[in-house]
Amino acid sequence: MATGHSILDTLNAASKGAQPSGPSGKFRTKDLPIDQLYRNAGNFYAIVEIEELAGMILASGLLENLAVVYDPGPDGQYRIVSGERRWDALKLLVSRGHTEFSVATCNVRAKRSPEEETVDLITANSQRVKSIGDQLQEYTTLKATLETMRATGQQLQGYDLTSGRLRDVIAAILNKSTTKIAQIERITTHLIPELKGLLDTGGLKFSAAYELAGMDEDDQRAAFERSQDTGVEITHKDAAEAKQATVTKQRDDVNPWASRDCEVANGPCEHYGVIKANFVKKGDLIGCAGCCAWCTDRKTCPFRCEVADRQVLAEEAKAAAKAAPVTQAEPKTLTSLCFSCDNWDTCMDRTDKTTACDMHRNKNAKPAEPVAGPVVTYKAEIAEAVEKSVETEADQIDMIRWCVVNAGLEEAQARACLKMLDALVAAWSLEGMNE
Repeated sequence: MATGHSILDTLNAASKGAQPSGPSGKFRTKDLPIDQLYRNAGNFYAIVEIEELAGMILASGLLENLAVVYDPGPDGQYRIVSGERRWDALKLLVSRGHTEFSVATCNVRAKRSPEEETVDLITANSQRVKSIGDQLQEYTTLKATLETMRATGQQLQGYDLTSGRLRDVIAAILNKSTTKIAQIERITTHLIPELKGLLDTGGLKFSAAYELAGMDEDDQRAAFERSQDTGVEITHKDAAEAKQATVTKQRDDVNPWASRDCEVANGPCEHYGVIKANFVKKGDLIGCAGCCAWCTDRKTCPFRCEVADRQVLAEEAKAAAKAAPVTQAEPKTLTSLCFSCDNWDTCMDRTDKTTACDMHRNKNAKPAEPVAGPVVTYKAEIAEAVEKSVETEADQIDMIRWCVVNAGLEEAQARACLKMLDALVAAWSLEGMNE
């Protein structure tokens, strides 16, 4: 029976029995001249918005200590573990004559192994707003660090890294779902360098990058070149359509999945190209169930299809619904579209400055009121349309669509009718293909 136990529970329990040098509610502080501090060479996070941070410190003081380690070297006495942006802001204030900020109270931590210090650095930055590039680098660095710790027998706060999956530990440290970690892993593993460069500079959204990462390298490079030639950013919709086009092209390849229908999607399997590229070795299927929808490892597989993605998200949403809801405050003074978006909890592209997004879904939008029309006019027009000679099936479909849209139905009813009609058209199309 499920107990709700997570990797965080194990880490917390392990830390309670750790030695005094481990995590604790108490820490030693010391007032240090800021010119005795020096940068951490392992810090890969962007050092940005120093001017704004300096203004906040000038107005309210330093609200959060810097964390440092005593390690004298050519650059100073104390290496910064957490707080390089605050350190830069303090130096900026001192350079402008505010000498009262030349000394800062610091959390002086015991010196630890390079791997443990890297974990501390990432943990200390887990709550900050980060670019997609920083998040990908964060995942890559943390995974490599934990793999090194596991290989050398090191423990994480008393937790044996060989006793479970590293993906669960990474998800706990980064405060993300294992599904999101799997998506990040797909992007870091399969996205070509050119598109990663766009992702790092903000020229490509996470959602679009995830779709592109499901395509082979040649198709990704073609999408990148089209974007460069036109000067238009690749949106999620563009990436999804490009991916669908490549799937259609791949369907012509000789493959054991070419004629298989997906029981969940009610149509041909569109993912067999990915399965073939990653799991078919010398004609044999190795390490894959053959269908993501009923694969027992679909929650953690970085190659799963979109159908399985929707299944996993639905399962996680159902599990989350059982827990007590946590309301996240939304700054009322900011104008970012993200705070009014229904995708807030799952979006990787959210920022506090977004002004346009093709994935935005306004959670406060009210359904449009149905517009009542002259029923007599509709009946007359329908009658007139029926009397016309309809020779082709396409004309019949167009007439049915017009009737559904203009017969005075409410929006929800009309959309349901159109959805059923689209499914009917798709079924007809498939029958034609099979023939």
